[in-house]
Amino acid sequence: MLLFIDTTDQDSAKLTLISNSKTIDHIFKVSHNLSEVLIGQIQTFLKKQKIKFADLDKIAVVTGPGHFSKIRTAVAAANALAYGLGIPVVSISAGLKIDWQQLAKQKGKRMTQPQYGREPNITLPKKRS
Repeated sequence: MLLFIDTTDQDSAKLTLISNSKTIDHIFKVSHNLSEVLIGQIQTFLKKQKIKFADLDKIAVVTGPGHFSKIRTAVAAANALAYGLGIPVVSISAGLKIDWQQLAKQKGKRMTQPQYGREPNITLPKKRS
């Protein structure tokens, strides 16, 4: 069973379970709190579907391009889950049409990295007077 994580949408995140070419989606609203709710949403989604983390054999995650913090959060969560479960993680680029059967056949890696669309815009700290 494969868990797919997509956080590229502006206002929501999408989780999909893929098993034997059957897909089950879970879409939830997010603002600036994705890092606080993503793992909990995954746990709730799996529990609702009566699936244990141990039932997963692969995780796929959209690695970008997309919003810097959302992509970073999704990739970190996917890598952590894959590492903890001892399963591979597969990178998907945003905007590509996904063939679930092909995705299930991909081997994956031990971990993946985010692909940002541009350099992060990080502001400098304010000068103290």
